[in-house]
Amino acid sequence: MVCDFVPLYSEEASPDEFTLPFPPVINPHLNNLTDHHHNHHNHNGDAAAAAAPSSPGIDLLDLELLHNFTTYTYATLGSDQAMRNMMRTTAVKMAVGCEYLMRTILALSALHLAHFRKDKTDVYVNRALAHHQVASRQATALMGELKKEDCENLHLFTVMTVFVGTTALLCRRG
Repeated sequence: MVCDFVPLYSEEASPDEFTLPFPPVINPHLNNLTDHHHNHHNHNGDAAAAAAPSSPGIDLLDLELLHNFTTYTYATLGSDQAMRNMMRTTAVKMAVGCEYLMRTILALSALHLAHFRKDKTDVYVNRALAHHQVASRQATALMGELKKEDCENLHLFTVMTVFVGTTALLCRRG
């Protein structure tokens, strides 16, 4: 098997020495994206009836928040390079499999953007609060009967909740 992955930096370079490619421009007027390129076939190989493909919507605000977290917010979470790298990589990987962690990451990123985009502060703060309220309910429900497999996610949730709480207070003060 041939790997066609091209690393953005060499093994010898530190993560601070590489540059990321510019993200694609996303049309903010799109509410969701659909896939019109798949031909659906039944088990006989015949083309299925030509019906509009149904695709789940994509929340572009949440994608913006995840992008912001992995490019900017993570770097504000401490001076320790190992901690910042863990938040940028490991925490996000953990969050892909854990909704309350993902919502906490999105909440923290929204608060970060609220601080810098004064014209949209209310949008970002409202999204942060909504995400963190749901995340808190989910995590709290698990804390009643702790299981070993939930401990790492819950620990990271509590650490990130401290950041969310502190950042929310800073946002309120202006």
